[in-house]
Amino acid sequence: APAATVPAAAPTATPSVGRTDKTVLTLQPDQGAEIKLVMEEGATARFTWTSSGGKINFDTHADRPGVSYHGYGKGSSQREEGVLTAAFTGSHGWFWRNRTGQPVTITLKTIGAYTEIKRVV
Repeated sequence: APAATVPAAAPTATPSVGRTDKTVLTLQPDQGAEIKLVMEEGATARFTWTSSGGKINFDTHADRPGVSYHGYGKGSSQREEGVLTAAFTGSHGWFWRNRTGQPVTITLKTIGAYTEIKRVV
């Protein structure tokens, strides 16, 4: 069969893109959650996140041994997208807090040069 010559997992057009993940979190009222990407200095990751229930507080930041907090930006939004560029080798990501009074679901999509994605809180 000619189909047998096609690799089972064909490489994407941009192999340098790294990895792709979709993370779904449900936050109860006043609950917080933090997701971090493990990245090397100068590495980049594209991201999009959305909240199912209106604006939610977010804080995009990083840490590493010796640096407990490096801020990239914070605010309140229902949807954010952009590129995270690692200021240093360490953990880079997002903390959300649900102040809406209702449960919300956050959907985070990431694609880029990171070795691990982990829920910290």
